[in-house]
Amino acid sequence: MSTYFRPLQPVSFDALFDGCLESFGVREHTNDNSTERCRQLTDGNNFLWAHSDEAGLVSDFVRYLPCGAPGRILAAVAEVFATTIVSEYEPEYWGFETQEEWDTWEQKKHEEDETRFYEDLMKYVRGEAHGLRPGTLGMGWAERQRS
Repeated sequence: MSTYFRPLQPVSFDALFDGCLESFGVREHTNDNSTERCRQLTDGNNFLWAHSDEAGLVSDFVRYLPCGAPGRILAAVAEVFATTIVSEYEPEYWGFETQEEWDTWEQKKHEEDETRFYEDLMKYVRGEAHGLRPGTLGMGWAERQRS
């Protein structure tokens, strides 16, 4: 299991690892999985992966289990770089300003997917070309409806 985080203001990937977080007890943790664009921060007990985009900015942070609670690391990054950091469970992570806006988008997406599935189901039942893929739950459901 993992949790993704994203800074809302630009953060230089290289600057994360230049020692500016050490006064907060946060430093780089190197291991065999570290790369030029994927490095790890630690506060000594907890670990957090940082990923860089092509422009050299932090694209996201990822906490994998069992790497602890990254709150202290994220708070240090937020303070040093004057940014707000949000998790994938918050609407801002996905580009929405409010929970209501995100919920409205999710509902619309659900309705579109439901409509598309129903259209594919009807095509399948009539023996026409459809978008249902073998081995999916949708195909299994369609096969049960046809019998």
